[in-house]
Amino acid sequence: MKQELADLVRTFEALGPLVGNAVKSGQLLSPRCELTEPDPNILSEYDVRIPMSEGFSVTANIYRSKTAAEKGDQVPVVMCVHPYDNHLTPALKKTPLHGAPQQYRLIPQVGTPVFSKQTSWESPDPNFWVPAGYAIVNMNLPGYANSDGLGSRKSASPPSGGPPKSSLPSMVRKKTSWSPRGVSPPTT
Repeated sequence: MKQELADLVRTFEALGPLVGNAVKSGQLLSPRCELTEPDPNILSEYDVRIPMSEGFSVTANIYRSKTAAEKGDQVPVVMCVHPYDNHLTPALKKTPLHGAPQQYRLIPQVGTPVFSKQTSWESPDPNFWVPAGYAIVNMNLPGYANSDGLGSRKSASPPSGGPPKSSLPSMVRKKTSWSPRGVSPPTT
């Protein structure tokens, strides 16, 4: 409990200067970024439940071309897996003042980044990737946002010292209607 309180105090000490500078610069209410409307050819699927081999599900937002989906075309996938809530997008009206994600209100920016209203923090912009012929899978890690399972800041390595045992979703291990080829299941 003592360590948790100390960690909380350090967090507030770190955030103080960020918030203070954001207020002084006006960035808190007028973030330095430009939001664009989603491309009308983007098919957006939110909260797609993806079963994991461990018996729980994670959630992902999937963006792909409406035209490619109608034709049944398979496209390569850009996959983003992170602990940030993929619902915090202006398109879903889940950001402060329905504008830019909160990080753009606090963290100083160089220049003016431009991204679509479907883009969450630290994720690829569907307006860039989908017209270029890709699908986007923006997935919440286990235990974060509305994904099931337990969150962890560290991944466990197997005793052999090989690569970490991963909880990659089964969707990347099998062929799907919007992926050109499946990825082989990990060997044990």
